[in-house]
Amino acid sequence: MSSKTDSFLSRTDTKAIKGIAIILMLMNHLWSFPDRIAGDGLRNLFSIFGQSSLAYIGPFGQICVSLFLFVGGYGTYLEFHNKQYDVVAKIKRLYVAFWKVFLIFVPIGFLFFSSQPAYCTDISIPSRYAEFNWNNFFVNFTGFYTNYNSEWWFLYSYVIALLSFPIARAIAEKHSPKVNILLVMIAGVMASSIIPAIKATQTFAVLNSDFVFAQIISQSVPNIACFWMGIVAAKDGLLERLNTSLKSNRLLNPVTDVLLFALIVFLRQSITSNSMDIIYVPVIVVLSINFLSYIKPLRYVMLALGKQSTNMWLIHTFLCYYFYALVKIVIAPKWGILSLLVLIIMSYLLSVAVYYFWRAIELVINKGKLLWKK
Repeated sequence: MSSKTDSFLSRTDTKAIKGIAIILMLMNHLWSFPDRIAGDGLRNLFSIFGQSSLAYIGPFGQICVSLFLFVGGYGTYLEFHNKQYDVVAKIKRLYVAFWKVFLIFVPIGFLFFSSQPAYCTDISIPSRYAEFNWNNFFVNFTGFYTNYNSEWWFLYSYVIALLSFPIARAIAEKHSPKVNILLVMIAGVMASSIIPAIKATQTFAVLNSDFVFAQIISQSVPNIACFWMGIVAAKDGLLERLNTSLKSNRLLNPVTDVLLFALIVFLRQSITSNSMDIIYVPVIVVLSINFLSYIKPLRYVMLALGKQSTNMWLIHTFLCYYFYALVKIVIAPKWGILSLLVLIIMSYLLSVAVYYFWRAIELVINKGKLLWKK
């Protein structure tokens, strides 16, 4: 079925959305898990519905997963529209980025942070690098196991999303926008409720020992539906339609952008949880791009963060959880918002340092090849 592909998000816009998503991720990991944070916890400025602002807003940051998956599905569809899908290239690019961080920070963990004080109530955090063995090293290197850094679980889930792309694209291209949205909603319910329910029943317990069911079909994160929604949005021009509709109803300006975003935070945290992310995320994307169009300096900041978002995802929990010397710097301000700012800056700077480290290695290797040829 023919349709006009979406052109609402440029590559630059996509990076800006990733910048927003990485801030949400850092916010979630810093504010939502006080048992993983050293000291007596971070202070908050105010309360929301009887909870500290950190405890209420922090978990909303989990929507970062849905945002990353949505723009991933959106970008992958446009990249391979009317082209053969190169899944090997996509997965290779992801793993190379992962290994570049892994090969720096994991050795640092065992060399310098194998013996740490019990600085938080979750005892698994300080002892993460207490004991080394090669088997554990290699299974973590593959991304199938993530006990070196628990927040690396997203790598494997994104690989599964990439593997699902040909099927999701084939289905989307056969149906109308309305049918596609319905199918994604059904798939989301199956991923979040039906399959886990089947998995939990005694009758089907044997399926848990099957690798394909346990590791591929039974995804622990139902947000994969947002990857498929990204495909549908790109294929059917949904973001352009949403943008046009909001604009025609005078709902796109800095004030309404903030108010609608706040409404989504309330709905997700107080009523729906992540079950409506396939609806929330496209709205957040349109609101965010519109808001950033009014505040250029903020857009440049989001763009800079977005360019480093993959490295920042892979690095940031070493700074707020696992490496005590760096954890102390992050929590030093004591206030949640200030510690978040410190975490963002440190993650960004280390991300850039990792980029230039491997760039220098690449230049040395290329120069060596030239000398060898001579």
